[in-house]
Amino acid sequence: MSAYAWPTDLQPSGCSLFLEPNVREFISPWTGAYDVVDLMGERWHMTVTLPVRRRSQAGAIEAYFNRLRGVHTATAWYFSRPAPIGTMRGTPILSAQAAQGVQSLSVSGAGAYGTVKAGDMLGLAGQWLQVAADATASAGGAITILTANRVRATVSSSTAVVWDKPTATFRLASPRVPVAHLPGYSDSLDVELIETW
Repeated sequence: MSAYAWPTDLQPSGCSLFLEPNVREFISPWTGAYDVVDLMGERWHMTVTLPVRRRSQAGAIEAYFNRLRGVHTATAWYFSRPAPIGTMRGTPILSAQAAQGVQSLSVSGAGAYGTVKAGDMLGLAGQWLQVAADATASAGGAITILTANRVRATVSSSTAVVWDKPTATFRLASPRVPVAHLPGYSDSLDVELIETW
């Protein structure tokens, strides 16, 4: 199985994202009490809308998705926010190990008073982590970042925190991505991607 980078010329006109929790729900047949067991391993679902294109450009779209064939994966960034809204730039790294399941990152090198904003997407060891709350670094560039989702596997100290187009790996929700050809152009197209690792 191979991972193919999302083509740079295949820019979506729309993009939506949600985090799918991995939970099991139970409702008592006697009392109606509701209980949820969290099994970890939440996944991102991203739907991209590809705009109407000239018919001569449609072949490249067909070829990319046909190459995946439901077997291979795609690496892509969050097209709606490829860089943080906050001001953190440079080369931030983890200043302490991030254990599996944590939702707090200790980061250094974020720049003096650099900020992250709720909703910013960061990359850590191939995983997307969404910032849950605004935070500001110290004058020395140290910052604690709270995340909406959890670290999937333990990540070592000094690992890079990617802010510029962090990528994650996705599979197609359906192996069939039909491109509709109309006279002179190809129609817009929605493609659903599900995070995989």
